[in-house]
Amino acid sequence: MNVCSRTIIRRLAEAGLFCRVACVKYHISEKNRVARLAFARKYIDKPAEFWHSWAFSDESPYQLLQKNGKVIVYLEVGARYEKQNLMPSFKSVDRRKVMVWGAFSWKGVGDLYWVQETMTGKIYVKIIRRFLKSSAKKCCPTYPDFFWQEDNDPKHTSGVAQEYFRRNKVNLVQWPSQSPDLNPIEHLWDVLDHEVRKLHPERFRSEEALFSSLQEAWNILDLDMMQTLISSMPRRLQAVIDNDGYPTKY
Repeated sequence: MNVCSRTIIRRLAEAGLFCRVACVKYHISEKNRVARLAFARKYIDKPAEFWHSWAFSDESPYQLLQKNGKVIVYLEVGARYEKQNLMPSFKSVDRRKVMVWGAFSWKGVGDLYWVQETMTGKIYVKIIRRFLKSSAKKCCPTYPDFFWQEDNDPKHTSGVAQEYFRRNKVNLVQWPSQSPDLNPIEHLWDVLDHEVRKLHPERFRSEEALFSSLQEAWNILDLDMMQTLISSMPRRLQAVIDNDGYPTKY
């Protein structure tokens, strides 16, 4: 039987199925899906002010990795983020760009550090020994009482790093793995990228010039925007619960 492709598309639309590019999200293992759900349920009922005491930290290259390849899927309205309609992606490292470490909270940004060394547990401890408390003091209105958030990258969970947190009595958040959608700093990196391009649309000729521009943009990031990101935590948690621990729109 010969059927015109337009006819097929029209019939699918009549059935409530529309052609869309599959959304690319991190693959989440069953173990981590359960951990994400448990984390979301633990914190979902916390008051808005609770999140003002959290400092979110991370490392990022200046330019996020470009995603290549699109997969077309047909889905019902509102079903874009259901598990069967997602294209999983897996973490990789782009060493061609300037890597920075930073943190932010309700009062704004902390320090921004240019990571020029190969990141190991020892190098990470060198960074947080120098910048953790000063960053928390700058950005957390509840300092010296604050929660420190970081993901489960091996350098963060290394023995030397965990020993530093224990000795210095840092309130370290037990963060669920494979949860970039829960961390508002991921969106802050995107904003930083946009601001740098806006301030300096010309091509950078050196890593030093690039980092200088990153620092310039970092220090003038909009406070209302950052507080909006912090205030999104209850919605992020609810989205994880609603999607049974699988990736969300964030």
